[in-house]
Amino acid sequence: MHAWAQVEEQERMLETYERDVLLQQQQIEETTDRASDATGTYDGHNQAFEAATNHLDSLKANIDEVQARWTEEKAAFDANTKDLMDQRAQERLVKDGLKASKANKRRLEEEISEEENRLSGAEGPTQAERLQRLEELKEAVAEVEQKIEDHLTQKAALMAAKDEAAGNLHAARRPIEEASSVLERSSGLVTRLQRDQGNKFAPFRPNMANLVRAVNNETRWRKKPVGPMGLHVKLLKQEWSSVIEKTFGGVLDSFVCTNKEDQTLLSQIMKRIGCPVQIYIGPDRPLDTTGKEPDEGLDTILRVLEIDNHMVRNQLIINQAIDQTVLIPNNNEASEFMYRGPRPRNAKVAVAFGAARGSGLRYEFSRSGQPKSGPISPWDGAPRMQTDREEQIRRAKQNEDDNRRELDALQRGSRDLQAAVKLAEQAIFRWDRQNKALRLEKQKADDAVEAKQSEIELNRPQDGKLQELQSQLESINQDIDTAQNTYQDGVDWKDRLNEKATGPDGLKARCDTALREYQTAKMQIEKAEDRKAKLERDRQNSLRAKNLAIAEIDAAKERLQEMEERRDDQRSIVQDQFVAEAEKICQRIEVEPGVTPAILDKRLEKFEAELARVQSEAGGTREELTMAWRKAADEHRKAKNDLKGLDDTAKVRHLTQFKSLTFN
Repeated sequence: MHAWAQVEEQERMLETYERDVLLQQQQIEETTDRASDATGTYDGHNQAFEAATNHLDSLKANIDEVQARWTEEKAAFDANTKDLMDQRAQERLVKDGLKASKANKRRLEEEISEEENRLSGAEGPTQAERLQRLEELKEAVAEVEQKIEDHLTQKAALMAAKDEAAGNLHAARRPIEEASSVLERSSGLVTRLQRDQGNKFAPFRPNMANLVRAVNNETRWRKKPVGPMGLHVKLLKQEWSSVIEKTFGGVLDSFVCTNKEDQTLLSQIMKRIGCPVQIYIGPDRPLDTTGKEPDEGLDTILRVLEIDNHMVRNQLIINQAIDQTVLIPNNNEASEFMYRGPRPRNAKVAVAFGAARGSGLRYEFSRSGQPKSGPISPWDGAPRMQTDREEQIRRAKQNEDDNRRELDALQRGSRDLQAAVKLAEQAIFRWDRQNKALRLEKQKADDAVEAKQSEIELNRPQDGKLQELQSQLESINQDIDTAQNTYQDGVDWKDRLNEKATGPDGLKARCDTALREYQTAKMQIEKAEDRKAKLERDRQNSLRAKNLAIAEIDAAKERLQEMEERRDDQRSIVQDQFVAEAEKICQRIEVEPGVTPAILDKRLEKFEAELARVQSEAGGTREELTMAWRKAADEHRKAKNDLKGLDDTAKVRHLTQFKSLTFN
């Protein structure tokens, strides 16, 4: 029994080694699963990073064209501004020259008047009357010139009023166009929601139903992909629908796989069906967000959603940070939450409602840790997240009514602005008409002066001085007329330059539009760079996790190999040594449960001690007592035989005596 007890002891050790091997194999399977999850997470991050890189490259490729357009528009606007400034400088020079010419004219007229007074005594009362009439005609010319000058000063104010009215009308045009587009989209949304009731694939990309059908019919999946994601997301708070839909973007149209092979197969099916959407790779076990979410009293995107699939939930956590995007309706409260005091725990982004219906504002931190905010435009498509369809239609109709009222208000304001532009144009038209009338009046006054001067010249003696002064005055008058015409032409040219710059489609509007487009493009690039940097960090972290998991697999396999070698060595020891030696002693016998060779050794020692005691009391060893017993047994047997012989002899003798007595 002792030998087989040793065998069982070694077999128990073998069982321990085999158990260790089994546990290590299970550990390798679990580690392999974690590595597969880590690989899927890395593939998802890597795919998102590559998509972000491509998006950034396309934005950078486009910004050169946008910048060139802005540079061109700015150059045109700057050139027009320079022409305008040059014209204003020229206008000042002309005005100064006109002022000097008028001063010379007044001097010459005074000298001519003195000379005519000197000559009038010699020319008689009739000539004096002619000279008096000439002065009256000259005063009439001066009055007309003053009217013209006063009239010219009114042109700038009228043009400014027209430009302002036209600018206001132009500024009102974009909001009306935007409001009209918004109303058109909201009306279309109501129509689609009413028409597509019961069609759960209507809000998604075209051919989505065919794609899902093809995915369901395919049998080669290692694990069937899940999608579109929006079908697995239910919104619990309807007021956040537009903001969350816009935040998710194309993610709700996408699919999720657990491995690269399924992703490749799904991509081929998408190309065949004609429904290409994003494909993510990720684990199917739920990510644990314990200790990673903001305080319980805050709403996050994750907390206002009900997601029925772990793979979808994981991707929205990984790519959209829904567990750390806080929803705060009030704009000021959201800003204070993010930027006032210490940085909030487990909160990457805060989202609030914007001024426009369905819009939002996003507050976060840049890569350098600086506060960063930006708008979230309204979502104008049908909701892809699962919600109460009747509630969706009711909200869509309410939104349509609000948009219609807003458009009506903007159109009423535009009509008022159009009326203001028309009034300004009518004022300029009246100014032009009056300007022409004044110039005609001046021409008539000049003609009357010239006729009267000719009449006087024909009726007066010629001594030369008066004629010289009159000749100089005529030259000055021509200079004044030329200067006034030049000044008027300059005013007209300046007005055209102003209109070219400030009109509804003027250079300034085009320059501002190009600048906004350039600034928007730059902002989009900055956002894309931030997202790319974030995804790069996520990708690096997931790559390290993947490499660590693979290293753990390698280490676990090495430990498994050592355990298997130890098990195999123990198996050889049991079979080749202990069992073989035990079989030489006897066939295998059952060992009492719990009995070990040590216990048997203790029992043997006890039995040997007891035997020694018994032997001592019995007077010898077992062999000695056996031999004595045998000798005594032989002697006893011999004595019994001798006794039996005596008994037989006595019986014969007794019988003989009995017979003898009987017969006698």
